[in-house]
Amino acid sequence: MVGSAIIAIVAILTLAFLGPQDDTTDGSSERMIIWIDDEANQERTQGAPQQQVVNGWTSNALLDLISTQLDEPHDDRPAILLALGVILLGLSVATTSPRAVAVRS
Repeated sequence: MVGSAIIAIVAILTLAFLGPQDDTTDGSSERMIIWIDDEANQERTQGAPQQQVVNGWTSNALLDLISTQLDEPHDDRPAILLALGVILLGLSVATTSPRAVAVRS
């Protein structure tokens, strides 16, 4: 009972204090700009070689966006809450007597 209460308190503290520290964007506006530039550049191409060059530009821009998104801080709460759930399950299994399980069945 005490262990469950401690895990509940840690879970509440995790939700309250371990969220992302700053307002991060999802990058949708940056993606939209990349795709608008790609469409404008594709309209000016005249053949496969020029299309390949434009596709390379778009790929590089998208990879740059992915790199910046990976450098941004991320939310660790799901992993922590999953670990707390596993600990709670282990605590439940460890503290439940075999007789109580047999009586319920």
